[in-house]
Amino acid sequence: MPLKQNKLGTAEHFKFYAYPKFKSRYGDYFFFRLTGSGLGNNLFVWAKFKVFVKEFGAIPISPTWLQLNITKNKYFLEHLKRHNIGLFKKDKKSISGLMKLIIMLCKPKINRNSFEESISKNRNLNRRFQNHVVLVSGMDDHFEYISKEHHFIKNELLAIVKEKHKKALEFDFSRSISAHVRLGDFGQATNVKDIKLNNMRLGISWYVQMINQIRSRLDKKFKVFIFSDGTDYELKELLGLENVKRLDFGSPIGDMIGLSQSNLLITSGSTYSMWASYLGRMPVVWHSGKLLQKLYYENPEYEMECDVYGKLSEAQIELINNYINIT
Repeated sequence: MPLKQNKLGTAEHFKFYAYPKFKSRYGDYFFFRLTGSGLGNNLFVWAKFKVFVKEFGAIPISPTWLQLNITKNKYFLEHLKRHNIGLFKKDKKSISGLMKLIIMLCKPKINRNSFEESISKNRNLNRRFQNHVVLVSGMDDHFEYISKEHHFIKNELLAIVKEKHKKALEFDFSRSISAHVRLGDFGQATNVKDIKLNNMRLGISWYVQMINQIRSRLDKKFKVFIFSDGTDYELKELLGLENVKRLDFGSPIGDMIGLSQSNLLITSGSTYSMWASYLGRMPVVWHSGKLLQKLYYENPEYEMECDVYGKLSEAQIELINNYINIT
């Protein structure tokens, strides 16, 4: 039987582990984290981890998805959806439970960048990392490490998401527009310049303008689905439009899958929107200055930018129309 090939050559007599180290303010205790980063940010780390395991032949250690968020008022279960409870199945291919704890406490650690730099300089010294745990972390480069792995990552993600969070896969998104309106933990911009900063809300008027512009130039009867953490009152200008409806598939990962099924996505400028776009590969409209990273190496024209004062070109409108009519 041939030996398994990877970036290290053959895997014979060389065993090491990989662990996705999600960000946590008060510590990672390997079964849970205290006050950790959001789902979109964690997915960057998880996806890098999956690609690293595939490329280097590391033994995977299960992620610590569960996080308990401590607020200023010490209300432990506030923002329950952000705890990632009940979203993912146990990955049978990954080490978990007591063995995970023993390995994480007892084995030597090295971060991914140092590991990859070391083995690129001298592959003959690979075995010095025998029984090490490679810590995969960080999201500063966003999708750079995984840019061309979207098919693999999407399949891996759907494989671990529990069935009750995949209802969007059966939903009819034909001839429709979806908009992700992020409000809750984003700041309120006081001027147009501030909108381009990270973690700033986009004005509801921009979403209204985009929806009206696209529907007036294509089909006024296009359905529009709103995904948002805002209240109906905050969204009243949008929800007051004809044939506009809120959708909620019960969890952050369920809604992300829903957004990834869209015919056209109007984004919030968040990493959560980026993930929906990365997974879905549909035409997507960003507010000017909010597209942090180009994702579509195969169809770059599908990524569009427009501010509240601008209009999409005729070529972009035609591209949207063609995509909607063939999906």
